[in-house]
Amino acid sequence: MPNAASSEKIVIQRQCQASAIRMSMRAGAVSNSVQIALESEAGVCYELLRDRLAAGEWELADEETRRLLCELAGEGAVKRKWVYFSEVQFIPVADLKTIDRLWRAYSKNKFGYSIQRRIWKAVDKSWTAFFRKVGWTRPLDEKNETYRSFPLEFMWDLADPTPEGHLPLTNALRGTQLLDKILCHPAFDDTDGENELNLRSTAFNLF
Repeated sequence: MPNAASSEKIVIQRQCQASAIRMSMRAGAVSNSVQIALESEAGVCYELLRDRLAAGEWELADEETRRLLCELAGEGAVKRKWVYFSEVQFIPVADLKTIDRLWRAYSKNKFGYSIQRRIWKAVDKSWTAFFRKVGWTRPLDEKNETYRSFPLEFMWDLADPTPEGHLPLTNALRGTQLLDKILCHPAFDDTDGENELNLRSTAFNLF
């Protein structure tokens, strides 16, 4: 008899199949110029994430990204529905690259883990400055800031004033170790030079 994890995986596979059919029938809804290889070393389906992003459904895409990270991190993460920072090392390079490329492609290089990594490094890896730049905190008073309330206070939109790097979200309320491990994952070791090239061709607003 299938366990809960395997049953959930079957449901997701069926959603992916249905999603692929919808995509093939959606004439002209998404630009054909966006072609991202959905590579996975773990046999994970990324079609649902692609479709959410292509449709501009940013909140649903963020939710799907969290689910995918749990699936990639292993059965324990799937059961608890969140990832331990120590499990990030088991996520394959190809899979994190696919997630990042999808976010970057459909947001025109505004969202994605590699974008967040560049911002984080630009502020000397200061989490306080990083949270401020990506808009995960808001002013509490003249001197202090507080985390935005999820999900209502976050910005599910590509247009300004949504800051660069605002998505995907990573829960930092339990600490920054998980986000640290994601941004330092080997999947992004070769993205720094790529981001430098993007900086020459795209005006990024780091405020």
